Amino acid sequence: WRRYRTRSPHFIPSPDSDCRSLEVQLDQVQKDKTEAMIGDIRAAFRKPHIGYTDLDAKGDVVSVRVSDMGRYDEAKTLVAGLNPAMASGVMSVGAKQYDMAEPGGGVITLHMTDAYKNFTKQQILEQSIEVVRRRIDELGTREPGITRQGEDRILVEVPGLQDPDQLK
Repeated sequence: WRRYRTRSPHFIPSPDSDCRSLEVQLDQVQKDKTEAMIGDIRAAFRKPHIGYTDLDAKGDVVSVRVSDMGRYDEAKTLVAGLNPAMASGVMSVGAKQYDMAEPGGGVITLHMTDAYKNFTKQQILEQSIEVVRRRIDELGTREPGITRQGEDRILVEVPGLQDPDQLK
């Protein structure tokens, strides 16, 4: 068996001592999720013309300041509607993607929950393994080994493959 690395949109190749594995860019996925929430808030406030400032994400927290306190409750309802319960997962039944807080001064914050982070990590790893499996299957190799390794890595073993660039 020869072990190789490959690249995919959410992967960082990462060499181990005597083998190669793929590291899934979970930090980038989290950043993408918070940026998507910023876009969702912007779109939700646009139609009813709710003014806001300081719409930003820092780490796993998204915050927005509602300019017109007279419309704060309306804005809060809109933001709450953007925070659905997670779709599936035994541990996450009914759990929200973000914990919503109101620290005052017209600010609404959304903090990504640990349950959502774990759910997303599991989902991305499963999707990534499937992408790698499809790429290797297209090569027609026999008995590829594709296994999860730790929290954020995928080990790829392809018997008899001479050129690792074929996996890219």
